[in-house]
Amino acid sequence: AGPVSEVVGRLSSGAIIGDLSLVGLGFPRIASVRAKTSIRYIRISSAGLLSTLVCFPGFLGTSEGWLSLAAESLQKILPAKSEVVRSLSLFAGFGMDFISDLAVAGERRVVIFDSVLIAQGSAGGTLSVLEHGRCSVDVFGNKVAEIPTGNCFGERTILGSSEAHATIRVCTPFALILQTGAQVQFKSEFHQVGGAKFEQ
Repeated sequence: AGPVSEVVGRLSSGAIIGDLSLVGLGFPRIASVRAKTSIRYIRISSAGLLSTLVCFPGFLGTSEGWLSLAAESLQKILPAKSEVVRSLSLFAGFGMDFISDLAVAGERRVVIFDSVLIAQGSAGGTLSVLEHGRCSVDVFGNKVAEIPTGNCFGERTILGSSEAHATIRVCTPFALILQTGAQVQFKSEFHQVGGAKFEQ
């Protein structure tokens, strides 16, 4: 037998269907919304909404409080920071002492749409794990790639790169990142344990 459908709520005129904090992530919906009467509605695609935000970033100004609450709720169900770091293939083969030290030095940050996390040409110094949201990778003002949830960026700083080769910018309504800012203390062990392998 398939899953049993359960009614968990009802919507009336003026309701907004969809979660702004999940726009652009491609996550599967956890519930279905079914019309019980004839209705008229306006559908705004994720791409359309994100395009609007590019032109009118102040649109989120009235939603920042709500997004912060959503981010706060999200953090309560995220895995421990050490588990997040350990899940990265970048650190495969490293000991738990190193993983724990890196996690302790990490801080979770909530950043809003269009925030620049790394500017091209800037000095390095942080390793970041994207726990929620997506970021664009821009080179000389042109978008060349996107970073999805579960990936890290800024790892070149561990390898001694003097400056960032691209700009990393939040391209969803908000992003939640785990960021470490004290890379000097980790460089030595990184090179001893797996730096050569990563450089390859």
